[in-house]
Amino acid sequence: MNPAVAFYKKLKIKTFNKHNRTEIRSLYANLEAKYGKSARIDENTFISADVIIGDYSYVNANSRLQHCDVGKYCSISSNVNINPYNHNMKGLTTHPVGDVDRKIKRVVIGNDVLISLNVTILESVQIGDGAVIGAGAVVTHDVGKYEIWGGVPAKFIRYRVLEESKRKALSELKWWDDEPERIKELLRKYRETLNEIEREL
Repeated sequence: MNPAVAFYKKLKIKTFNKHNRTEIRSLYANLEAKYGKSARIDENTFISADVIIGDYSYVNANSRLQHCDVGKYCSISSNVNINPYNHNMKGLTTHPVGDVDRKIKRVVIGNDVLISLNVTILESVQIGDGAVIGAGAVVTHDVGKYEIWGGVPAKFIRYRVLEESKRKALSELKWWDDEPERIKELLRKYRETLNEIEREL
């Protein structure tokens, strides 16, 4: 990138962060995208103009997000590629010239989702609240709430929360919609409960 252009973009990003309470550190993050409160985008991460990133979610360095919605409190690691161009295997050619009038389907990621290092998520995939995607996975199918997936192609491994009643309770709680101070109090009470259980054991 031209040094003069980079300097101008840094100033523009600094102003944007100040006005929007965000932490954008990448020169490749499009400021036309929608960023929630305290959203963080690390260095060398590309964000396309139509991306939506929820409150308190972050994306680590060298990732690429396009045509996707990301919920609140999501953790996206480095070298993650969300909704890369998907070549048409059924047409006359696999070259993009054959994709006239094609509409790209968005990837939708819920709240409190963890996406680990080097993950690729393909077009139209939906990932439910509380899900975890293991490092290096290639996700080609929808992932349910609180499910853990991994592998190439990614497959269901197990539930993050084993008991169905607890998964249902967490889904209904929707803690990510609360104010940060209330969330901190909720987490404090949760830790105290775990400590009491450990003492009884």
